[in-house]
Amino acid sequence: MEIGTRRVHILGITAHPTGAWTARQARNPLMDLGARADRFRFLIRDRDSTFTSVLGQVLAGTGVRIIQTPVRSPRANSFAERYAGTLRRECLDHLLTRGEQHLRQTLTQYARHDHEHRPHQSRDQRPPLHEPGQPIDMTGRITRRQVVQGLISEYRRAGLQQQENTSPGPMCRFWHGTGCPGTGGRRPASAHHGSRCQRARIRSPPRTSARPPTRVSTQAGLRQG
Repeated sequence: MEIGTRRVHILGITAHPTGAWTARQARNPLMDLGARADRFRFLIRDRDSTFTSVLGQVLAGTGVRIIQTPVRSPRANSFAERYAGTLRRECLDHLLTRGEQHLRQTLTQYARHDHEHRPHQSRDQRPPLHEPGQPIDMTGRITRRQVVQGLISEYRRAGLQQQENTSPGPMCRFWHGTGCPGTGGRRPASAHHGSRCQRARIRSPPRTSARPPTRVSTQAGLRQG
């Protein structure tokens, strides 16, 4: 984790970590960071047995100083410990992992959610990859997207083009009670869930019954759609 930006790097996944495997995984973020690696001065780690002298040799040429936390002092590395706890509470405790590939896919999706959407108090409720100059249309419709195996919902303002494609016409706000084409005159089962039948422009024939036609507003369903 980069403490300054709270950006997290998923290094590797294995059921049997060793010192040599940990040293190999440490080379990957250095290659990804490129020139940005020169800005880091410290590497804070605990006293796990997988952190051997080989890791120090890998970081020796970068000028990064390794700092070991005291024994049984998780607060000395509070940023990484809190991220690991949040990851378990919001994601891993609710899933049955089927293997390394499934776990890697889940962690990658959660890291993308954490970087692009999840607010951080230390960053003024902004995500790590927030762009300050990006304009936001506050009049846009709010849309929801499920991520991380459907466990987390992200809410965003819809873009102008998306609103024009999904905005209902003047005849789409009411259902006249005579059913949709292909339903045999029955009321559509998804009348309250913003379905396509609900949004179609339906022109009902005049009714011969003395009972006036029923009009059901579907505005709430359109908001959910």
